[in-house]
Amino acid sequence: MTDTHYRLDWSGAIGWRGGHVDEGDLLDQLEAEHEKIRLLFGAVQGIPIGDPDRKAQMDQAVPVMVRHGVIEEECLYPLVQRLPEDAEGGLSHVGRDDHARAEAALRLLGQLKADDLVFTREFAVLQEHLTGHMSWEEARIFPLVRAAVSQAELDEMGVKAREIRRRGRTTPQAPAGTKPPEDHFRPGEKSFRERMHDRFTPAGGWGSLRPH
Repeated sequence: MTDTHYRLDWSGAIGWRGGHVDEGDLLDQLEAEHEKIRLLFGAVQGIPIGDPDRKAQMDQAVPVMVRHGVIEEECLYPLVQRLPEDAEGGLSHVGRDDHARAEAALRLLGQLKADDLVFTREFAVLQEHLTGHMSWEEARIFPLVRAAVSQAELDEMGVKAREIRRRGRTTPQAPAGTKPPEDHFRPGEKSFRERMHDRFTPAGGWGSLRPH
């Protein structure tokens, strides 16, 4: 049984550092929600591998992640496209491609069970992908937008973000053909049974030794 310390309510709007995701302008809200998503990953990591609550926590957080991506697509990246630094579309392309791959990963995770080893690995891949994406936005995108966009427009986009957070879609919808983020982790260690099988099974399997 999982310790109740790890059972978090993701319906709330409080970020890790106390920032409220519905307060402030667009960038204030996005930063608070980034912290909320980071807390999610830490909470899931704190649940033993294979525990059904690990999947339950992830399922509960999917709407938060999906709506966050929708907010950025509809509120943040239109502002990014106006920046001189995005004249050739490089920044906005990277951001939107990251979002599409994240939604593909969320859709895949939704089809897996907590005790599936693929779930554990795909969760780790998604965590690496999204934490890197959020850090990139905070270091690169947010300062550029803050410097170039008026406070009045950021406040206006903040109002729009709050509305999307209440009414936006909550299910992953990656474009057709979009693949989840690449898995850069080392292959998992084989079990004792698998190592013994490899050691004593001829190359090509026993079937290759049968007379033809």
